[in-house]
Amino acid sequence: AAAAASAAAPNAPSVRGVERPLFWIHSDKAEEVEPRTRSRANGHEAAFAAALAVYLLRQGYQPSQLAVLTPYAGQVELIGRELRAAKARGVAGASDVPVQSVLGFEGQEADVVVLSLVRSDGGGSLGPLQADRCAVVSLSRARQGLYVIGNATLFRGASRLWEDVAARLDQQRRAGSEQGAVGDWLALSATRSDTGRPALARSAADFEGVAGN
Repeated sequence: AAAAASAAAPNAPSVRGVERPLFWIHSDKAEEVEPRTRSRANGHEAAFAAALAVYLLRQGYQPSQLAVLTPYAGQVELIGRELRAAKARGVAGASDVPVQSVLGFEGQEADVVVLSLVRSDGGGSLGPLQADRCAVVSLSRARQGLYVIGNATLFRGASRLWEDVAARLDQQRRAGSEQGAVGDWLALSATRSDTGRPALARSAADFEGVAGN
């Protein structure tokens, strides 16, 4: 928890294209079972994580500076599929972004980490992220920015460690704002090309039509 909170300290490096260096995007979209791996996955989170990684590439990051992490092989499969599709659409480097299991990335770091939690079935189980070791590894791989996508309500209610993480993020309020670093929308440092308004993202589709994207 302390490692996660430190990324949001006032002296934390900024992340290009995103308003905050640390944010938990709450999503309660249903999980599923990925057929090939027979492992848990979450299509909404996979699409969002891949779209955020593509957006960061378009801000000038290299694939090696990014990592997308998740505790499940099924989710690794889905995210990798999304990134390969982005490459087929002409996004240079998309398929080169590392996508790994949380514990498979232990001992490594990236400038910006996107973490997909997956679980959202309402049963209260967090899977591997229930274990403190896995949770701490997932939260401590980022040098500059960490973006968590997942069910904040479920995780807060099922684990003291995750409740502590969320509480610390709630305290990360910016000047002129009552919102902490947990919410339904990720604020981008960009505007929507159709409206000229500040860009907010809660789904993969929200990264489309963003000026400079």
